[in-house]
Amino acid sequence: MRPIKFRAWYKEKKIMSYPFGLFNILDDEGGWETINFPCEVMQFTGLLDKNGKNPEEELYYKDIMSIPLENDKICIVEQSATGDWMVGVDTLLFAVEKLGAYKIGNFYENPELLK
Repeated sequence: MRPIKFRAWYKEKKIMSYPFGLFNILDDEGGWETINFPCEVMQFTGLLDKNGKNPEEELYYKDIMSIPLENDKICIVEQSATGDWMVGVDTLLFAVEKLGAYKIGNFYENPELLK
């Protein structure tokens, strides 16, 4: 089973926070309420960037990937309605294992890579 991890992009300060914990508090009625932070939260996919510069780097939602076997196509890691991590039309696992995909940045720190 993969570890459940998150990172967060703090919009106001324009910084990425690794790791990031999600905190809940008990509300007045005995239920759980999530504390809202002014940030975008991204979940760890469970995969490492084995084809990139740092093979131990974790891959997260909203990372930008280059796919060499598809003419260096640039795609963002997304999550499908069924919960699969996707890069374009391929699963992230297939893209990394079979197509040689590697991380070149992320949506928030490197938006210029998507132009």
